[in-house]
Amino acid sequence: MAHLDRTFDIQRRPFDRPAADSSHLHAAQRRVVAVERAISFMRGHLAEPLTLNGLADIAHCSPWHFDRVFSEIAGMSPLRYLSHLRIEAAKLAVMESDRRIIDIAFSVGYNSLGSFGKRFTELVGLAPSQLRRAVDDFDIERWRSGLDQVCLKPAAGSPAAVHGDIGFDDDPRRAGWAMIAAVAAGDSILNPAGCALAAVPGRFALHGLAPAVYSLVAIGFDRTMAPTEILTQQSATRSRRDRVTVHPGGATTAVRLTLRRPEASDAPIVPPFAIVASRAAPDLVR
Repeated sequence: MAHLDRTFDIQRRPFDRPAADSSHLHAAQRRVVAVERAISFMRGHLAEPLTLNGLADIAHCSPWHFDRVFSEIAGMSPLRYLSHLRIEAAKLAVMESDRRIIDIAFSVGYNSLGSFGKRFTELVGLAPSQLRRAVDDFDIERWRSGLDQVCLKPAAGSPAAVHGDIGFDDDPRRAGWAMIAAVAAGDSILNPAGCALAAVPGRFALHGLAPAVYSLVAIGFDRTMAPTEILTQQSATRSRRDRVTVHPGGATTAVRLTLRRPEASDAPIVPPFAIVASRAAPDLVR
């Protein structure tokens, strides 16, 4: 696959919507609108040197209040979210074009190719040139077959620390797959404490987790998605459950995960699912 067959506006995602007039909304809704207003501005100004104070002005909040509210709604601080947006935009540009890497770096606000490459590799899991090769090598039929094989295999090893059901929220009969990762505080989805691949709808189990509090992060794909959609993840469903406790002594924790479509305030899932899945099942990707 020479490169993706669709051109993306790297500053706007399909699930963006204009920020609403907040004058008639109650306090909780106004906070969401303020966050979405700031995110919309970020997306349109990725190459600019944005600051916390400047983004707080856009949201009509004090910097302290904005930082706290943004983190509660989006799951990360405003400046960390901005970093994810920039690398997500760069990832899409790397995948769908032959533009020079240095030009892509400049277009998303990086002045140093070294710092861009380091951050890109940290969040994506591959260097830009490696990602381009992975796109060229992606085999959709092999990927689907590999997921089916992995999901059919019985789990081995230690008892499940966390288990439960997973399904799509809009249609319980919709079929596909999901990757579920247990992520400790401050860690990346590329470095999970545990992960599992599961058929959707179906059951999942996470094994070998040490007693601690985790966030469960899931990304799901249905069987009808084209290679472009799978690789870019722009329409991939997601689910997140915070404060999932694994108790000492062998007790298990049951969780229900519901995969939903992306919302405007959701942070990008920067690592390509095919890359993350290949770490759990190396045969999925050449």
